[in-house]
Amino acid sequence: MGDLQSTAEIIAFQTAVLESTGGRPESIHNDMIQLAFASEAKLAIAPLQDYLGLGSEARLNTPGTTGHNWQWRVLPGQLTPELYLSVNAMTAAAGRGSACSNADTAVS
Repeated sequence: MGDLQSTAEIIAFQTAVLESTGGRPESIHNDMIQLAFASEAKLAIAPLQDYLGLGSEARLNTPGTTGHNWQWRVLPGQLTPELYLSVNAMTAAAGRGSACSNADTAVS
């Protein structure tokens, strides 16, 4: 079971996002997170899979299905100091939460 959108619809959405953010295809996941964080919403949540830049293969569930959901797991080595610093920087830049500078302590 794949995405619920056609490939053409996905490409059209990605193109629209890239045009509105001025981003690059390689960073579209971060662009979307930054857009959410920049919103006026009191709460902004991004799935770990988005921070990691994973695709639909890391989807937690497929709406309308009863099998093969909730199977994705973070792999050893995916939670790196670099990822921590990236998430911390996006959070701080958006004024959401307090910045922490010690990535080694945070991911150990």
